[in-house]
Amino acid sequence: MHGDYTALQHIQNKHLIVRYYLAWSLYFQGKFTSCLDELRIFIKNFPKHYEAIFLLSDCLAALQRKNEAYDTLKNLIYRRKTWIKLSNLVDTYSDFEQLESLFNYAVRNGFINSTDPIVLEHIAMGAQRCGLYDRAISIWEKIVANNIPYPYKAKQKLYGKHAREALHSLSVACENKNISLFLISGTLLGFMRNNGFIHYDTDLDVGIFDGFSHKDLRKAIYNAGCFSIMPQRTPHCFRIRHANGTPIDIFIHYRNKNDYWHGGVKVSWHNSPFTLKQSKFLDINIYIPNNPEKYLEENYGKGWRTPVSFFDSALDCPNSKIENKYELHIHNLKKHLIKAR
Repeated sequence: MHGDYTALQHIQNKHLIVRYYLAWSLYFQGKFTSCLDELRIFIKNFPKHYEAIFLLSDCLAALQRKNEAYDTLKNLIYRRKTWIKLSNLVDTYSDFEQLESLFNYAVRNGFINSTDPIVLEHIAMGAQRCGLYDRAISIWEKIVANNIPYPYKAKQKLYGKHAREALHSLSVACENKNISLFLISGTLLGFMRNNGFIHYDTDLDVGIFDGFSHKDLRKAIYNAGCFSIMPQRTPHCFRIRHANGTPIDIFIHYRNKNDYWHGGVKVSWHNSPFTLKQSKFLDINIYIPNNPEKYLEENYGKGWRTPVSFFDSALDCPNSKIENKYELHIHNLKKHLIKAR
């Protein structure tokens, strides 16, 4: 890797765009300080390169330099994507007050429309991130009341070749750190039905048992050199994204005496205790629950072998338990808008 880095530094003297791609490479390796160095030189020469500025903000956030990350985005408040990044920086009530103040400034000065449902969605998400659920719900109710068509963009469905590449990269990275990665949920369902991915699925679902080192997991992910770790809203799940765009949810499975469970922000899912067995999925060596049929029946019911066109994992799983009624209410408001589109 050192030789490659030196070669890239030599090339970049003539071709500054290489700095941008070098920065991405460093970001995927978790080398955020070096990434910043490359980006600052690049942005000095290309100050209006939006994606470079977004990457700069992500690096600063990863280094816990949140105020700098926030300031980096202020000049791009007319872009919808900026509000995604800004909402991800909200952790406290004061963070949300700052976000809402910037939103009001942007509206007053004509940078955005006060009824833009996409921007409002991210303001609501900022409120959710810090636990201001009354405010978040009121924003979502405003979106519904405005009766403006919600420009919902369907999530990208998995592309088989890319999904396999992402799963293989993660499984090797975890194996190198002695972390047992196993298939769960929709990914396990696709494996058991047809040894492939479900054609309408939008991400990969994998599990790891509790008792691991969070530091080791993060190190394993970055050692792969091809993943970014997305902002977390719950300590129970790591969401990562492969460089090819494939998202993966890594759910921590907690082992109680008669209950193995994993969860997200809205609900948790509960299974009978299980062990793991090694299997092969698309020529990838990976673990699955030792009794996958039982695991899937607990998750999806006895008819799990029959495909269902519209399945809501938060509402339709027989083994789910509501953990946050406010998050579930917002989830239903979103579904209403999508159906009404």
